[in-house]
Order: sequence, then C-alpha cells, then structure tokens
Amino acid sequence: HGYGQALNIQREGLGPDHPCVATTCNNIGIANQAQGQYKQALEMYDEALRIRKASLGPYHPTVGDCLHNMATLFQAESKLAEDQHRPDAAAVKEKTWLAYRECYNVYQRHYGEGHREVIEAWERMAAAWAEVSTTSV
Repeated sequence: HGYGQALNIQREGLGPDHPCVATTCNNIGIANQAQGQYKQALEMYDEALRIRKASLGPYHPTVGDCLHNMATLFQAESKLAEDQHRPDAAAVKEKTWLAYRECYNVYQRHYGEGHREVIEAWERMAAAWAEVSTTSV
C-alpha cells in the first residue's frame, strides 16, 4: 500500500515519534476502518494518539481528532457486536462513550466553551452515553 510505504519512509526519515508519522498512522487507521479492518485501524489510531500526545501535548486538537476517530471505530464495532449478539457489545459501547468523553475534554480545553467542535463533541458524547445507559448488562 502507498500509505504503508509512506509510513516506513517517514519513520526512517523523520523518526518514529514525529507528528507527520502520527498523521499517516491516523490516515491508515481511517482506511483500515473503512475496509472493516477494526483491529488494524485501532493499532494505527493508538500509535497516532501516543505520538500526538507526546509530541504535541495532550490537549492539541489533533489528539481530539484521533480520539474521535477511535470513538467512531468503537461505535462501528459496537453495532457489529450487537448484530452478532456478542456478549461484549455493552463493553464496546462503553469504550465508545469513554473515547467521546476524552475527545470532548480535549476540545473543551483547547477551544473553550461555545466552540462548534466542543458543542459537536458534547452531542456525540451525550448520544454515546444514552446508548450505554440503555444497554442491559
């Protein structure tokens, strides 16, 4: 894949903890998620999140963006778990809510109350909480 080659070149040329490496990891995660490759997507999102927190700080907006991507992944996985009647469906819904909550906290700290990103993150977090709170365990 082109992204895989780009990632290897970036890691070698820029170092494994460079923010550009995180962006490529995030983009690979998005592509993996779109193809239903959730495990691989999560691995890429985890790496992107780790790099971004370390290199840009825990409240940089791209940290929030990465958390948002992780939450959408968990949301898709939750739907799949429900459709397959898997026993972990409730736990995956909780992971969705936790990722959205952390995303909200990052955006709120960076942008401040009333910003569009903060409001949208609040709405996503509230919707995820509604899913968690109505799930029978």
